Amino acid sequence: MKKVIVCLLSALLLLPCLAACTRERGIGNAEDIARDEFGMDTIFAIDNAPDEISNKSKSNYCMAVIGERDGEELFLIVPADYDEEPYLAEWPFALSFKEMVSLLNGTVGETVISEEDYGASGSIQLYGIDCYLPDVDLSTLDFLYMVYNPGSHYLLAQSGGEIVIYDTGTQQPYAPDTAAEPAA
Repeated sequence: MKKVIVCLLSALLLLPCLAACTRERGIGNAEDIARDEFGMDTIFAIDNAPDEISNKSKSNYCMAVIGERDGEELFLIVPADYDEEPYLAEWPFALSFKEMVSLLNGTVGETVISEEDYGASGSIQLYGIDCYLPDVDLSTLDFLYMVYNPGSHYLLAQSGGEIVIYDTGTQQPYAPDTAAEPAA
């Protein structure tokens, strides 16, 4: 019986520590912060922020929120740790998010990213370009950040200050004559 009581007391003593260790912000918190604290009326995407953009934070990870407030695009970094304040960061690409989407859709001649994709969890990814372009020399890119709709096989990256559309099927910059056939 003593062992049971000691185990229960030990578990009770550890609960506050466990709660403090696991209390981190998630996607829902990032969206609420973007809307309530930063006044975003439209959220385009929420995803993990790469270290090179969130290096100001000491959190285990940060979320990036791309959105719009009164027609102005904002790029918000939300650290997972509640002790750190969310902050606006400089958008790293040469074009705005909406300009990139317009370029992508116009260049490939189809709607790859639509307004219906905005804000839906996982519908637009910002991180993990190395998973989608394993055969590309990533050192040729300005940073390892992308705009990508997982429902397509095109992604936007930046190289030499220019936006590049990659076809993930061919692992090459998009060219109409080399494009992979869309997945059925």
